[in-house]
Amino acid sequence: LANRARDNSRTPMQWNGGPGAGFTTGEPWIGITDNYQTINVEASLADPDSILHYYRRLVALRKEYPVISDGQIRFLETGNTDVIAYERTLDGQTLTVVCNFGRETVAVTDPLLRERLEKGTVLISSAEDPSKGEELQPFEGTAVL
Repeated sequence: LANRARDNSRTPMQWNGGPGAGFTTGEPWIGITDNYQTINVEASLADPDSILHYYRRLVALRKEYPVISDGQIRFLETGNTDVIAYERTLDGQTLTVVCNFGRETVAVTDPLLRERLEKGTVLISSAEDPSKGEELQPFEGTAVL
């Protein structure tokens, strides 16, 4: 395949762990990945902690809280190039989102950001035990209202 072709990352949809990944009973024109027996739609539907269910929660939150899509955005200083934080405000609501894109736990040094994480209600987080203001776990993304 060409270095710049889209087909390098394409495979047939992995619907289930059965023959042909549930995509076809025939021979697909491009190969099915080796992990289709464990990573597929059927398995994601059965796992409440799957990425599919996480995205469903994100979509539901977007519909429930207009501040997520319509609020004014302001980026917050984090003091760390691995951490992005911003707030969205609308009709008296403030949503704060903080994401640690690094492999290390990092301290939250900004007082405003610490306060928002400590006092806010967690709407969603990628962490099992979301940060409460002092530090962010590796690859943690948390939204508080």
